[in-house]
Amino acid sequence: MRTLNRYNSEKTLDIPISAISFGDIAFATVPFEQFDTNAQEVRAASPFKMTFSCAYSNGHNGYLPTSEAYPHGCYEVYTCPFVYGTTDDLNAGSIGLLNQLASAS
Repeated sequence: MRTLNRYNSEKTLDIPISAISFGDIAFATVPFEQFDTNAQEVRAASPFKMTFSCAYSNGHNGYLPTSEAYPHGCYEVYTCPFVYGTTDDLNAGSIGLLNQLASAS
């Protein structure tokens, strides 16, 4: 996934996300410390019986706050290098990967 850097609008950042499944169990990975709301959204939309959202995978890029947190500001928002809406795009990407896995099996 690719997103804009909020500190330098001319630069984009690549975000590695992945998913893997074993039967009715799936893992969706992101390289962040994410808010639990992000993980809950992915689990709720997953076609698998059990889905685990794994943070700190493929490196660590800091905090990933929810889009709802951006207008309120907090430490996680101030230190996050990603633009508003990145969380929604990332969750959609993870859900898309999980759906692809489910349809392939």
